[in-house]
Amino acid sequence: MRRLLFIFLLIIMALPIVLNAEWKPIRTIPTTPYSGDFTIWNGKIWQVDIVDCSIVSFDLEKEVKIMSIPTPGFYPYSVAIYKDTLIVSNKRVISFIDTNGKIYRSIHSPASSITGLASDGTYIWVAEESGKIYCISTDDGITIKAFEGPGGKINGLAYSDGYLWTTSRHRDEIYMIDPERGEVLNILPSPGPYPSGIYLKDSRIYISDFEKDSIFIHLLPTSDYIITEKHKKVRVTLRWEMVNSGPGNVDDVKVYIAIPENLPNQRLLKEPEFTPETEDILVDCYGQKVAYYHLKNIKPEEHHILKETIEAELSSVNYFILPEKVKGLKNIPKDLKETYLRDSERFRIKDPLIQKAVKEAVGDEKNPYWIARKVLNYVVDKIDYELSGGWDVAPEVLKRGKGSCSEYAYVYISLMRAAGIPARYVGSVQEKGDRASIDPVFHRWIEVYLPGYGWVPVDTGVADSPYPRKKALAVGHRSNKYLITTFGGGDSEYLEWSYNFNEKIKHYDSKTNFMVRRYAIWEPITEGQ
Repeated sequence: MRRLLFIFLLIIMALPIVLNAEWKPIRTIPTTPYSGDFTIWNGKIWQVDIVDCSIVSFDLEKEVKIMSIPTPGFYPYSVAIYKDTLIVSNKRVISFIDTNGKIYRSIHSPASSITGLASDGTYIWVAEESGKIYCISTDDGITIKAFEGPGGKINGLAYSDGYLWTTSRHRDEIYMIDPERGEVLNILPSPGPYPSGIYLKDSRIYISDFEKDSIFIHLLPTSDYIITEKHKKVRVTLRWEMVNSGPGNVDDVKVYIAIPENLPNQRLLKEPEFTPETEDILVDCYGQKVAYYHLKNIKPEEHHILKETIEAELSSVNYFILPEKVKGLKNIPKDLKETYLRDSERFRIKDPLIQKAVKEAVGDEKNPYWIARKVLNYVVDKIDYELSGGWDVAPEVLKRGKGSCSEYAYVYISLMRAAGIPARYVGSVQEKGDRASIDPVFHRWIEVYLPGYGWVPVDTGVADSPYPRKKALAVGHRSNKYLITTFGGGDSEYLEWSYNFNEKIKHYDSKTNFMVRRYAIWEPITEGQ
């Protein structure tokens, strides 16, 4: 009874803290056609009209045009406020102007063509069309610091509560950036097809759209922080096969097939179906459900097929996480610590190499979010992806400097647990390019427990990229191409260190040849099915 209660608690704590939700605008404001960047100041929207070479002012509440002033030059795009003064771009030049369009002074920026301006109160931040972001002096435009932005063409720039924000017109995305590290921390979907500017105030985010001639206003998703989009319905069949080629029998085969559940990224349309009927449904020490089969006396030429068919609606998910909202290590539940901080043969947390690595990676950082980020950067710096077919222990993978997705997971989990943060792995089957496809490889990543948010996905393989946007997708993001089947911490009594499937085969002659095959078949569910 105590074990069942413990498993129930694990299942409850595995659930997200809040419900996931669609991210929809709370208000839409019509604006001038040919809208470029904009800012909000003194209760008014100030928006660049890139065709008329003007800045148009609207009353924020009444949504009526107040005035229009000329811009300096024929290539305006961005506008912002620096210490109660309008600043506007013209190619690479930034001009300080009054509300009549009179120029006080101008400075040259290092950007060849400015597509975003913002101020942190001391410096001016500049977004370049190529995607680079500069921090410059307001006196003469010299560069204070610079880093690569999310990648590709970016439009608009805003500074709020210590973070930079910008948008991508090609990917229809919004980015929150840590200006100290130059890292993209959060990615949100843009409300329109051509975002042209961005502004933040009072936990609201304003996005202008060139194609829609509108400004969309959203609440920052600090409560319903798991955003879902790009929904699709699929039928996935997990298929396990065994063929005995003989000459002898295989006397004892126990097969375990993981059973998926409802999660932020997936909603089961009906209960999974098993062919043939499963002998039992078991629950392991992590609360993971598995279908159990026991095959006996498999004779030569016998071919056994076991299937689990799942129909689900899959969604892309984005976790919006503010680092300062993540609570300290003391807020981690005791039961989670006992389960997901313990050592094992594959992790080897006490190994000197792991202990040295976690000190190098974490330093004196105390915030669990930044610990997770630092360990992630450390792992991808030290290990290159290699699908070698083995699942070696964490210290050996770290020493070798190469590993599969599972080995990446072992190293990351080992270091996170050594740092005092619960970590576990997630197993899935993956859609392979087309809606109808076969996956014989599968994919595994990690989840870390961040107090105040719960379990958050981390994919070390995705983070191993030189591009800031793609690296950002490694934390708190999952596309709709994955069906999650498995949660585990290793040493499961049924799945052991595997995921999706596992089999335990005993009692057969050494000359007996048999083959086991495991794969997933993906099919789209169309309307009417």
